Amino acid sequence: LEWRLRTGGQANWASELRGFEATPEELRQIAEWRLSLAESTDDDEKFWVRYGTSRSPSDTNPGAGTSAPEARFREMLGDERYAEYQQAKDASYQQLYDLSERFELPEQAASQALQMQTDANRAAEQIRNNSNLTGAQRRDALRAIQQETQRSYQGLLGEDAYSTYQRHGGEWLNSLSALNPNP
Repeated sequence: LEWRLRTGGQANWASELRGFEATPEELRQIAEWRLSLAESTDDDEKFWVRYGTSRSPSDTNPGAGTSAPEARFREMLGDERYAEYQQAKDASYQQLYDLSERFELPEQAASQALQMQTDANRAAEQIRNNSNLTGAQRRDALRAIQQETQRSYQGLLGEDAYSTYQRHGGEWLNSLSALNPNP
């Protein structure tokens, strides 16, 4: 079992995650579980082991629930650690994490920036979907959200890191004020 765990790659699931440090116990427990899934005859489970996800419709439809492998993974890590794991998988977070490390920002800067992005996008979507507002009111509200978010990002990241982020990953900031960001 030890040899299969070390040579099979099942313990590599956390190697590319940023900001998520799996404990030795978590690595072993999940590697053993992934090894047992890899040896399973269920094609969906094999797909999950290889790519970290399942092809089941519940995974592509957030309202449909969680796949059995993903639920088991969550159970093994616990809710708090699973949330950290999910965040570490997020491409936006990875970009912010790398930026934070490069500019030696506080540890929580990437998480705070990601939360700001989520909040700003949610607020902008609510404005876009508010049929009680005129086009001009929507534009003004979206510009206000964009300006406040840019100020907040600049304050959190600092001038140099913010400038770098705008050029490499911060394109979404410019689309906040668009009435239809996905034409």
